[in-house]
Amino acid sequence: MSLSALIGVVVLVVVGFFLFRKNRKQMPESHRLEVTGAKGPESPEGSGVAGSGDPKAVLARYGISVEVSMIPDGAAPLGGRKPDTGEPCPTGDGRWLLNPKGTFPLATSGRRDDIFALKRLLDEACVRSWHEVLPRVTGLLCSSNIRCEQIDEFIAKSKPTYFETIEALKNLSSEWPKASDKDREDLLNEFRREAVERLRIRPNANLVVLFEGAPADVTLDDRLVERYGYDAVIFYLQHAENPRKARKVAADRYERPVWERLVDLGLAQRGADIAVPALLGSLTLKEMAGLASDLEHPPFARKAKAIEYLSNVPDIQKRLADRIGIRQVFQLKWLPEDCCGTDLTELQKALAYSAEVAELLVHTYVMAHFAFQHNSGNAALQGSIDGWKILAVGGESSCPFCIEQSKRNFPATDPPVVPLHVGCRCSVSPQITGLS
Repeated sequence: MSLSALIGVVVLVVVGFFLFRKNRKQMPESHRLEVTGAKGPESPEGSGVAGSGDPKAVLARYGISVEVSMIPDGAAPLGGRKPDTGEPCPTGDGRWLLNPKGTFPLATSGRRDDIFALKRLLDEACVRSWHEVLPRVTGLLCSSNIRCEQIDEFIAKSKPTYFETIEALKNLSSEWPKASDKDREDLLNEFRREAVERLRIRPNANLVVLFEGAPADVTLDDRLVERYGYDAVIFYLQHAENPRKARKVAADRYERPVWERLVDLGLAQRGADIAVPALLGSLTLKEMAGLASDLEHPPFARKAKAIEYLSNVPDIQKRLADRIGIRQVFQLKWLPEDCCGTDLTELQKALAYSAEVAELLVHTYVMAHFAFQHNSGNAALQGSIDGWKILAVGGESSCPFCIEQSKRNFPATDPPVVPLHVGCRCSVSPQITGLS
Protein backbone atom coordinates (compact mmCIF):
# COMPACT_ATOMS: atom_id res chain seq x y z
CA MET A 1 0.00 0.00 0.00
CA SER A 2 1.38 3.43 -0.95
CA LEU A 3 2.06 6.07 1.70
CA SER A 4 -0.73 8.35 0.41
CA ALA A 5 -3.23 5.50 0.50
CA LEU A 6 -2.18 4.63 4.06
CA ILE A 7 -2.62 8.26 5.16
CA GLY A 8 -6.08 8.29 3.54
CA VAL A 9 -7.12 5.18 5.47
CA VAL A 10 -5.90 6.66 8.76
CA VAL A 11 -7.84 9.88 8.15
CA LEU A 12 -11.02 7.92 7.36
CA VAL A 13 -10.64 5.82 10.51
CA VAL A 14 -10.15 8.90 12.73
CA VAL A 15 -13.10 10.78 11.20
CA GLY A 16 -15.26 7.68 11.41
CA PHE A 17 -14.39 7.22 15.08
CA PHE A 18 -15.50 10.72 16.02
CA LEU A 19 -18.66 10.46 13.94
CA PHE A 20 -19.45 7.18 15.65
CA ARG A 21 -18.90 8.70 19.12
CA LYS A 22 -21.15 11.64 18.21
CA ASN A 23 -23.99 9.60 16.75
CA ARG A 24 -23.94 6.48 18.88
CA LYS A 25 -26.33 7.95 21.49
CA GLN A 26 -28.85 8.67 18.73
CA MET A 27 -28.86 5.07 17.51
CA PRO A 28 -31.47 2.53 18.60
CA GLU A 29 -29.80 -0.26 20.47
CA SER A 30 -31.02 -2.76 17.89
CA HIS A 31 -28.82 -1.03 15.26
CA ARG A 32 -25.61 -1.29 17.24
CA LEU A 33 -23.34 -4.08 16.00
CA GLU A 34 -20.43 -5.17 18.16
CA VAL A 35 -17.77 -6.93 16.07
CA THR A 36 -15.10 -8.87 17.90
CA GLY A 37 -12.11 -10.80 16.78
CA ALA A 38 -13.29 -13.99 18.48
CA LYS A 39 -11.37 -16.95 17.20
CA GLY A 40 -13.52 -19.17 15.00
CA PRO A 41 -13.37 -22.96 15.23
CA GLU A 42 -11.70 -23.33 11.83
CA SER A 43 -9.32 -20.36 12.09
CA PRO A 44 -5.71 -21.42 12.20
CA GLU A 45 -3.34 -19.33 14.26
CA GLY A 46 -1.78 -16.53 12.24
CA SER A 47 -4.14 -17.07 9.32
CA GLY A 48 -5.30 -13.47 9.38
CA VAL A 49 -8.93 -14.54 9.56
CA ALA A 50 -11.18 -14.92 12.62
CA GLY A 51 -8.39 -15.47 15.08
CA SER A 52 -6.43 -12.48 13.84
CA GLY A 53 -8.68 -9.90 15.49
CA ASP A 54 -9.49 -8.36 12.09
CA PRO A 55 -13.32 -8.15 11.66
CA LYS A 56 -12.92 -7.28 7.99
CA ALA A 57 -11.01 -10.50 7.44
CA VAL A 58 -13.73 -12.48 9.22
CA LEU A 59 -16.37 -11.06 6.89
CA ALA A 60 -14.18 -11.54 3.82
CA ARG A 61 -13.76 -15.18 4.76
CA TYR A 62 -17.47 -15.67 4.11
CA GLY A 63 -17.58 -13.39 1.07
CA ILE A 64 -19.66 -10.79 2.94
CA SER A 65 -19.44 -7.05 2.47
CA VAL A 66 -21.10 -4.79 5.04
CA GLU A 67 -22.38 -1.23 4.66
CA VAL A 68 -22.94 0.61 7.95
CA SER A 69 -25.09 3.74 8.23
CA MET A 70 -26.13 5.77 11.27
CA ILE A 71 -29.92 5.94 11.72
CA PRO A 72 -31.28 8.33 14.41
CA ASP A 73 -34.04 6.85 16.57
CA GLY A 74 -37.39 7.15 14.81
CA ALA A 75 -35.97 7.79 11.34
CA ALA A 76 -36.21 5.43 8.40
CA PRO A 77 -33.23 4.30 6.30
CA LEU A 78 -34.95 4.17 2.91
CA GLY A 79 -33.89 7.52 1.52
CA GLY A 80 -37.40 8.73 0.81
CA ARG A 81 -38.47 5.77 -1.33
CA LYS A 82 -41.99 4.44 -1.00
CA PRO A 83 -41.87 1.25 1.07
CA ASP A 84 -43.37 -1.87 -0.45
CA THR A 85 -45.59 -3.24 2.31
CA GLY A 86 -48.32 -4.46 -0.02
CA GLU A 87 -51.60 -2.79 -0.89
CA PRO A 88 -54.42 -2.89 1.67
CA CYS A 89 -56.58 -5.91 1.02
CA PRO A 90 -60.05 -6.74 2.37
CA THR A 91 -60.29 -9.87 4.52
CA GLY A 92 -63.94 -10.51 3.66
CA ASP A 93 -65.34 -9.71 7.10
CA GLY A 94 -65.31 -5.92 6.89
CA ARG A 95 -61.65 -5.61 7.88
CA TRP A 96 -58.62 -4.51 5.88
CA LEU A 97 -55.11 -5.94 6.08
CA LEU A 98 -52.85 -2.90 6.02
CA ASN A 99 -49.46 -4.53 5.36
CA PRO A 100 -49.69 -7.94 3.64
CA LYS A 101 -45.90 -7.96 3.17
CA GLY A 102 -45.09 -6.96 6.74
CA THR A 103 -43.82 -9.49 9.26
CA PHE A 104 -46.63 -8.51 11.64
CA PRO A 105 -49.90 -8.16 9.67
CA LEU A 106 -52.21 -5.47 11.04
CA ALA A 107 -55.96 -5.78 10.46
CA THR A 108 -58.09 -2.66 10.68
CA SER A 109 -61.76 -1.79 10.36
CA GLY A 110 -63.22 1.46 9.07
CA ARG A 111 -64.30 3.26 5.91
CA ARG A 112 -62.34 2.33 2.79
CA ASP A 113 -61.16 5.90 2.11
CA ASP A 114 -59.99 6.29 5.71
CA ILE A 115 -58.11 2.97 5.58
CA PHE A 116 -56.23 4.00 2.44
CA ALA A 117 -55.46 7.42 3.95
CA LEU A 118 -54.06 5.67 7.03
CA LYS A 119 -52.01 3.36 4.83
CA ARG A 120 -50.40 6.33 3.05
CA LEU A 121 -49.48 7.93 6.37
CA LEU A 122 -48.00 4.71 7.76
CA ASP A 123 -45.91 4.22 4.61
CA GLU A 124 -44.69 7.79 5.00
CA ALA A 125 -43.69 7.00 8.59
CA CYS A 126 -41.34 4.34 7.20
CA VAL A 127 -39.31 6.91 5.29
CA ARG A 128 -39.56 9.95 7.56
CA SER A 129 -39.29 10.75 11.24
CA TRP A 130 -42.21 9.17 13.10
CA HIS A 131 -42.74 12.41 15.01
CA GLU A 132 -43.58 14.28 11.81
CA VAL A 133 -46.26 11.80 10.79
CA LEU A 134 -47.69 10.81 14.18
CA PRO A 135 -49.95 13.86 14.74
CA ARG A 136 -51.63 13.27 11.38
CA VAL A 137 -52.17 9.59 12.16
CA THR A 138 -53.65 10.56 15.54
CA GLY A 139 -55.92 13.13 13.91
CA LEU A 140 -57.15 10.57 11.39
CA LEU A 141 -57.88 8.01 14.10
CA CYS A 142 -59.76 10.66 16.10
CA SER A 143 -62.00 11.70 13.24
CA SER A 144 -62.50 8.29 11.60
CA ASN A 145 -62.54 5.92 14.63
CA ILE A 146 -60.53 3.30 12.76
CA ARG A 147 -59.91 0.22 14.91
CA CYS A 148 -56.85 -2.06 14.86
CA GLU A 149 -57.67 -5.66 15.68
CA GLN A 150 -54.25 -6.55 17.13
CA ILE A 151 -54.23 -3.54 19.48
CA ASP A 152 -57.83 -4.20 20.57
CA GLU A 153 -56.97 -7.86 21.23
CA PHE A 154 -53.97 -6.95 23.37
CA ILE A 155 -56.03 -4.50 25.45
CA ALA A 156 -58.93 -6.94 25.84
CA LYS A 157 -56.59 -9.70 27.02
CA SER A 158 -54.28 -7.68 29.30
CA LYS A 159 -56.64 -5.09 30.78
CA PRO A 160 -58.48 -7.51 33.16
CA THR A 161 -55.13 -8.81 34.48
CA TYR A 162 -53.98 -5.23 35.04
CA PHE A 163 -57.04 -4.29 37.12
CA GLU A 164 -57.01 -7.61 39.03
CA THR A 165 -53.42 -6.95 40.06
CA ILE A 166 -54.28 -3.44 41.25
CA GLU A 167 -57.18 -4.74 43.35
CA ALA A 168 -54.95 -7.46 44.84
CA LEU A 169 -52.33 -4.85 45.75
CA LYS A 170 -54.99 -2.71 47.44
CA ASN A 171 -56.13 -5.69 49.51
CA LEU A 172 -52.55 -6.49 50.52
CA SER A 173 -51.72 -2.91 51.43
CA SER A 174 -51.84 -1.96 55.10
CA GLU A 175 -51.82 1.74 54.12
CA TRP A 176 -54.76 1.72 51.69
CA PRO A 177 -57.70 1.42 54.15
CA LYS A 178 -56.70 4.43 56.26
CA ALA A 179 -55.00 6.55 53.57
CA SER A 180 -56.30 10.02 52.66
CA ASP A 181 -57.54 10.72 49.14
CA LYS A 182 -54.20 12.27 48.18
CA ASP A 183 -52.23 9.38 49.63
CA ARG A 184 -54.51 6.90 47.90
CA GLU A 185 -53.77 8.58 44.58
CA ASP A 186 -50.05 8.20 45.28
CA LEU A 187 -50.50 4.55 46.28
CA LEU A 188 -52.63 3.93 43.21
CA ASN A 189 -49.85 5.21 40.96
CA GLU A 190 -47.47 2.74 42.63
CA PHE A 191 -49.96 -0.09 42.11
CA ARG A 192 -50.42 0.89 38.46
CA ARG A 193 -46.69 0.76 37.85
CA GLU A 194 -46.37 -2.64 39.50
CA ALA A 195 -49.41 -4.00 37.63
CA VAL A 196 -47.81 -2.99 34.33
CA GLU A 197 -44.45 -4.50 35.30
CA ARG A 198 -46.13 -7.84 36.10
CA LEU A 199 -47.58 -8.20 32.59
CA ARG A 200 -45.82 -10.89 30.56
CA ILE A 201 -46.19 -8.85 27.36
CA ARG A 202 -45.51 -5.12 27.64
CA PRO A 203 -45.66 -3.08 24.44
CA ASN A 204 -43.61 0.08 24.16
CA ALA A 205 -46.55 2.33 25.12
CA ASN A 206 -48.26 4.07 28.02
CA LEU A 207 -50.36 1.12 29.13
CA VAL A 208 -52.11 3.08 31.89
CA VAL A 209 -53.63 5.33 29.22
CA LEU A 210 -54.58 2.34 27.06
CA PHE A 211 -56.20 0.47 29.96
CA GLU A 212 -57.86 3.38 31.74
CA GLY A 213 -58.33 6.08 29.11
CA ALA A 214 -60.66 4.55 26.53
CA PRO A 215 -63.54 7.01 25.99
CA ALA A 216 -67.08 5.83 26.69
CA ASP A 217 -68.14 7.68 23.54
CA VAL A 218 -65.65 7.14 20.70
CA THR A 219 -67.26 9.93 18.69
CA LEU A 220 -66.61 12.52 21.43
CA ASP A 221 -63.72 14.15 19.57
CA ASP A 222 -64.95 13.61 16.01
CA ARG A 223 -66.65 16.95 15.38
CA LEU A 224 -63.91 19.16 16.82
CA VAL A 225 -61.00 17.29 15.19
CA GLU A 226 -62.73 17.14 11.82
CA ARG A 227 -63.55 20.85 11.92
CA TYR A 228 -60.35 22.32 13.35
CA GLY A 229 -57.68 19.64 12.98
CA TYR A 230 -55.98 17.55 15.65
CA ASP A 231 -53.05 19.93 16.31
CA ALA A 232 -55.32 22.95 16.83
CA VAL A 233 -57.63 21.07 19.20
CA ILE A 234 -54.70 19.73 21.24
CA PHE A 235 -53.18 23.22 21.54
CA TYR A 236 -56.57 24.67 22.54
CA LEU A 237 -56.99 22.06 25.27
CA GLN A 238 -53.48 22.72 26.62
CA HIS A 239 -54.59 26.25 27.46
CA ALA A 240 -58.26 25.58 28.25
CA GLU A 241 -57.81 25.41 32.04
CA ASN A 242 -57.86 29.21 32.06
CA PRO A 243 -59.54 30.16 28.76
CA ARG A 244 -60.13 33.82 29.64
CA LYS A 245 -56.48 34.48 30.38
CA ALA A 246 -54.82 36.76 27.82
CA ARG A 247 -51.29 35.70 26.86
CA LYS A 248 -48.53 37.82 25.39
CA VAL A 249 -46.79 35.81 22.66
CA ALA A 250 -43.81 37.50 20.98
CA ALA A 251 -43.24 37.04 17.24
CA ASP A 252 -40.18 34.86 17.80
CA ARG A 253 -41.95 32.36 20.07
CA TYR A 254 -42.42 28.94 18.49
CA GLU A 255 -46.13 28.84 19.40
CA ARG A 256 -46.93 32.19 17.76
CA PRO A 257 -48.03 30.62 14.40
CA VAL A 258 -50.31 28.24 16.29
CA TRP A 259 -52.03 31.10 18.10
CA GLU A 260 -52.46 32.92 14.79
CA ARG A 261 -53.99 29.78 13.31
CA LEU A 262 -56.44 29.55 16.23
CA VAL A 263 -57.47 33.14 15.46
CA ASP A 264 -58.08 32.19 11.81
CA LEU A 265 -60.14 29.20 12.96
CA GLY A 266 -62.24 31.32 15.33
CA LEU A 267 -60.90 29.59 18.44
CA ALA A 268 -58.94 32.62 19.68
CA GLN A 269 -58.87 36.39 19.40
CA ARG A 270 -56.04 38.90 19.50
CA GLY A 271 -55.20 42.53 20.17
CA ALA A 272 -58.05 45.05 20.12
CA ASP A 273 -60.68 42.29 20.09
CA ILE A 274 -59.71 41.34 23.65
CA ALA A 275 -61.40 43.19 26.52
CA VAL A 276 -59.20 45.80 28.19
CA PRO A 277 -59.09 44.12 31.65
CA ALA A 278 -57.84 40.89 30.02
CA LEU A 279 -55.24 42.80 27.99
CA LEU A 280 -54.00 44.47 31.16
CA GLY A 281 -53.90 41.12 32.92
CA SER A 282 -51.25 39.93 30.47
CA LEU A 283 -48.85 42.67 31.66
CA THR A 284 -46.51 42.85 34.62
CA LEU A 285 -46.96 45.46 37.36
CA LYS A 286 -43.95 47.30 35.96
CA GLU A 287 -45.50 47.44 32.49
CA MET A 288 -48.81 48.65 33.92
CA ALA A 289 -47.02 51.35 35.88
CA GLY A 290 -45.39 52.45 32.64
CA LEU A 291 -48.82 52.90 31.05
CA ALA A 292 -49.68 55.48 33.72
CA SER A 293 -46.26 57.08 34.15
CA ASP A 294 -47.66 60.54 33.28
CA LEU A 295 -50.67 60.21 35.60
CA GLU A 296 -51.01 60.70 39.31
CA HIS A 297 -52.08 57.43 40.85
CA PRO A 298 -51.48 55.36 43.97
CA PRO A 299 -48.56 52.88 43.71
CA PHE A 300 -49.51 49.63 41.98
CA ALA A 301 -48.91 46.95 44.62
CA ARG A 302 -51.49 44.45 43.40
CA LYS A 303 -52.48 43.52 39.87
CA ALA A 304 -56.21 43.65 40.56
CA LYS A 305 -56.03 47.24 41.80
CA ALA A 306 -53.83 48.28 38.86
CA ILE A 307 -56.23 46.74 36.35
CA GLU A 308 -59.18 48.43 38.02
CA TYR A 309 -57.49 51.85 37.85
CA LEU A 310 -56.15 51.53 34.27
CA SER A 311 -59.44 50.20 32.90
CA ASN A 312 -60.98 53.58 33.70
CA VAL A 313 -58.27 55.63 31.99
CA PRO A 314 -60.07 57.20 28.96
CA ASP A 315 -57.31 56.57 26.36
CA ILE A 316 -56.13 53.22 27.72
CA GLN A 317 -56.60 51.45 24.35
CA LYS A 318 -54.23 53.93 22.69
CA ARG A 319 -51.73 53.69 25.53
CA LEU A 320 -51.74 49.90 25.23
CA ALA A 321 -51.27 50.02 21.45
CA ASP A 322 -48.51 52.64 21.59
CA ARG A 323 -46.48 51.34 24.54
CA ILE A 324 -47.08 47.60 24.63
CA GLY A 325 -48.18 46.43 21.18
CA ILE A 326 -51.44 44.61 21.66
CA ARG A 327 -51.36 42.50 18.50
CA GLN A 328 -49.00 40.14 20.33
CA VAL A 329 -51.67 39.40 22.95
CA PHE A 330 -53.94 36.37 22.38
CA GLN A 331 -56.94 34.92 24.21
CA LEU A 332 -58.95 31.75 23.68
CA LYS A 333 -62.59 32.05 22.70
CA TRP A 334 -65.35 29.77 23.94
CA LEU A 335 -66.11 26.76 21.77
CA PRO A 336 -68.90 27.29 19.23
CA GLU A 337 -72.48 26.75 20.36
CA ASP A 338 -72.83 23.27 18.83
CA CYS A 339 -69.77 22.12 20.83
CA CYS A 340 -70.47 23.91 24.11
CA GLY A 341 -71.72 20.75 25.81
CA THR A 342 -68.38 18.99 25.26
CA ASP A 343 -66.71 17.91 28.49
CA LEU A 344 -63.16 19.18 27.97
CA THR A 345 -61.68 16.80 30.56
CA GLU A 346 -63.24 13.79 28.82
CA LEU A 347 -62.16 15.23 25.46
CA GLN A 348 -58.55 15.44 26.68
CA LYS A 349 -58.69 11.82 27.82
CA ALA A 350 -60.15 10.71 24.49
CA LEU A 351 -57.43 12.51 22.54
CA ALA A 352 -54.69 11.10 24.80
CA TYR A 353 -56.06 7.61 24.21
CA SER A 354 -56.13 8.10 20.43
CA ALA A 355 -52.57 9.45 20.51
CA GLU A 356 -51.36 6.35 22.39
CA VAL A 357 -53.13 3.99 19.98
CA ALA A 358 -51.69 5.92 17.03
CA GLU A 359 -48.15 5.70 18.35
CA LEU A 360 -48.51 1.97 19.01
CA LEU A 361 -49.90 1.43 15.50
CA VAL A 362 -47.16 3.47 13.79
CA HIS A 363 -44.42 1.80 15.83
CA THR A 364 -45.63 -1.72 15.07
CA TYR A 365 -46.18 -1.00 11.37
CA VAL A 366 -42.71 0.52 10.90
CA MET A 367 -40.96 -2.22 12.89
CA ALA A 368 -42.74 -4.87 10.78
CA HIS A 369 -41.56 -3.10 7.63
CA PHE A 370 -37.97 -2.91 8.86
CA ALA A 371 -38.07 -6.59 9.80
CA PHE A 372 -39.26 -7.47 6.28
CA GLN A 373 -36.41 -5.41 4.79
CA HIS A 374 -33.88 -7.10 7.08
CA ASN A 375 -35.21 -10.54 6.18
CA SER A 376 -34.72 -9.75 2.50
CA GLY A 377 -31.15 -8.65 3.18
CA ASN A 378 -30.41 -11.67 5.34
CA ALA A 379 -31.38 -13.98 2.48
CA ALA A 380 -27.99 -13.19 0.91
CA LEU A 381 -26.28 -14.66 3.98
CA GLN A 382 -27.80 -18.12 3.63
CA GLY A 383 -25.08 -20.75 3.95
CA SER A 384 -22.92 -18.52 6.13
CA ILE A 385 -25.28 -18.34 9.11
CA ASP A 386 -24.99 -20.70 12.08
CA GLY A 387 -28.26 -19.60 13.69
CA TRP A 388 -30.36 -16.67 14.86
CA LYS A 389 -30.87 -14.70 18.06
CA ILE A 390 -33.54 -12.23 19.09
CA LEU A 391 -32.16 -8.97 20.46
CA ALA A 392 -34.45 -7.67 23.21
CA VAL A 393 -34.04 -3.89 23.20
CA GLY A 394 -33.85 -2.56 26.74
CA GLY A 395 -32.16 -5.61 28.22
CA GLU A 396 -33.67 -6.67 31.53
CA SER A 397 -36.21 -3.84 31.30
CA SER A 398 -37.79 -5.49 28.27
CA CYS A 399 -41.02 -7.38 28.74
CA PRO A 400 -40.68 -10.91 30.17
CA PHE A 401 -41.88 -12.55 26.97
CA CYS A 402 -39.22 -10.83 24.86
CA ILE A 403 -36.50 -11.69 27.40
CA GLU A 404 -37.58 -15.34 27.26
CA GLN A 405 -37.34 -15.33 23.47
CA SER A 406 -33.93 -13.61 23.50
CA LYS A 407 -32.48 -16.56 25.46
CA ARG A 408 -33.44 -19.04 22.75
CA ASN A 409 -31.12 -20.18 19.97
CA PHE A 410 -32.92 -20.44 16.65
CA PRO A 411 -31.55 -22.75 13.94
CA ALA A 412 -30.29 -21.26 10.68
CA THR A 413 -33.19 -22.82 8.78
CA ASP A 414 -35.88 -21.39 11.09
CA PRO A 415 -35.30 -17.68 11.78
CA PRO A 416 -37.65 -16.01 14.30
CA VAL A 417 -40.11 -13.37 13.13
CA VAL A 418 -40.37 -9.95 14.77
CA PRO A 419 -42.18 -7.93 16.00
CA LEU A 420 -43.21 -10.53 18.56
CA HIS A 421 -46.27 -8.47 19.60
CA VAL A 422 -47.71 -4.99 19.12
CA GLY A 423 -45.25 -2.36 20.27
CA CYS A 424 -42.34 -4.84 20.23
CA ARG A 425 -38.86 -3.34 19.86
CA CYS A 426 -36.97 -6.59 19.29
CA SER A 427 -34.83 -7.31 16.27
CA VAL A 428 -33.26 -10.45 14.84
CA SER A 429 -29.52 -10.98 14.54
CA PRO A 430 -27.78 -13.65 12.45
CA GLN A 431 -25.15 -15.67 14.30
CA ILE A 432 -21.97 -16.08 12.26
CA THR A 433 -18.84 -17.79 13.50
CA GLY A 434 -16.29 -15.18 14.52
CA LEU A 435 -18.86 -12.40 14.95
CA SER A 436 -20.87 -11.45 18.01
